[in-house]
Amino acid sequence: MAFLARSSCLLTTLSIEILAFADLKLIDLVTHLPTLLNLSIDDSDVAPGCSPITDRFIESLQVHETGSMVPRLHSLKLNVGASTFNDGIVVDMVRSRWIIGCASRESEPQVDRLREFTIRFRNREESKAAYESLEDVERDGMRAVVLWKNHGLRRILDFADSLSNSSDDEED
Repeated sequence: MAFLARSSCLLTTLSIEILAFADLKLIDLVTHLPTLLNLSIDDSDVAPGCSPITDRFIESLQVHETGSMVPRLHSLKLNVGASTFNDGIVVDMVRSRWIIGCASRESEPQVDRLREFTIRFRNREESKAAYESLEDVERDGMRAVVLWKNHGLRRILDFADSLSNSSDDEED
């Protein structure tokens, strides 16, 4: 962290792959990067239990009344190997980073909206209801993608697919 403080660099993109360290160290690192726009973390090839992608890390990204530790974050991509995960914490974090961008009151903290959220669960079967509550943020413009072990890509809501399916139904 001393290097970041001394260098005064304005880091906007951080990608972490195959790096096992405590979630508190990741939180500390990200806290020192207020200019971060894009964050990608991949815990592939990290021993079970050594991933920094934890509930505590996800909660630290949530926007609170006092602001956020990464106020400019636009894109968050997580590649998660855990077989269980607290989906509610993930949904709450994503929604907090979308709704805060809607605020226009001067008393609200200056936090940018998250524009893209992708989470890939390499070792979890699809849980249909887990992320359905994010449909409204995608409908409003966020790109939200969830990938599951058993079915590959699942967009939370994809208007192009729904429109093409409805037009196919009309032709039949």
